[in-house]
Amino acid sequence: MPKRIKNILIYTFLSSSAASMYQVIFNLYVRDLGMNNTIIGNFTSLELWGSAIIGMLLGILGDKFGRKKMLLISSFSSSFILFLRVLFPTETVLLSLAFFSGGFFASSQILLNIFIVDITDHSNRGKAFGLNFGIMMGSGLFGNTFGGFLGDLLGYQSTLLIASTIYLASTIEIIKIQDHHVGHTKTFRELFDFKLLNPKEKKIISGFLFSTFLVGFGAGLFIHFGNIIFKDLFNMSSS
Repeated sequence: MPKRIKNILIYTFLSSSAASMYQVIFNLYVRDLGMNNTIIGNFTSLELWGSAIIGMLLGILGDKFGRKKMLLISSFSSSFILFLRVLFPTETVLLSLAFFSGGFFASSQILLNIFIVDITDHSNRGKAFGLNFGIMMGSGLFGNTFGGFLGDLLGYQSTLLIASTIYLASTIEIIKIQDHHVGHTKTFRELFDFKLLNPKEKKIISGFLFSTFLVGFGAGLFIHFGNIIFKDLFNMSSS
């Protein structure tokens, strides 16, 4: 397996583990600071809006300035914001950072998948995507479990700082990969031009977008509040 793919897989494991550690603890952390579910819901809402808007913008900029460069910017920005949210946990600061936190994190995932396409060919692309997806799922499970355990052992703030540090360290693996220069840059007009699609293709895309909306709506309600729900109803520990 090429070294560049190994670097991607290591990055995925470290960043996904750290992100899962952070997400499983963060809501419990702000709840302990006295913030209610309405405020936490506002954080989540802004994060999702940021994911949609900034994720799209940085994905397009990746075509123009290079995927590796934009991936590094989004990863470093995410790390910086993760630290700020822990060190300055006031309602004003958290609300101000939520939009950018969701946006830069989503951008990292979008740009990573495109970057994998850039650094692979037909002989190893399927294997690279399969391994990356498997590691992402496994590291998410590991991060949730390990983050909950550390939350009980070291406290929420210490666990969040450890997760932020791991996320920042994961960026080193992207730096090691040689950059790939892209050719044609799509404009916003080209991106949203659906005139070339036939009626059947438009119907398929519409169904896919609608089902994605429903899945995202349900997942957004539970995934981001699951830890709070179990804490409120059953007084469960983070582990």
